[in-house]
Amino acid sequence: MPYEWPENFDTKPLLTSVSGDTVTFKDGSKADFDTIIMATGYLHNMPFLDESLRLKTPNVPYPAGLFKCIFWQ
Repeated sequence: MPYEWPENFDTKPLLTSVSGDTVTFKDGSKADFDTIIMATGYLHNMPFLDESLRLKTPNVPYPAGLFKCIFWQ
């Protein structure tokens, strides 16, 4: 994803297994972690807005120019 995470965050490929603190990824790499955050997806849904005002974009978490997924800047 084209998002600039803080320096202490990293993204990894698909997690395939966990054994204790050791995580194995789809690319065969392994690493030890004490926390796993799994993001399952994001769906824009703003039923409170009139259809003519709703966001029409591919389902991306941070569309350019959109503040808090509601207001155009």
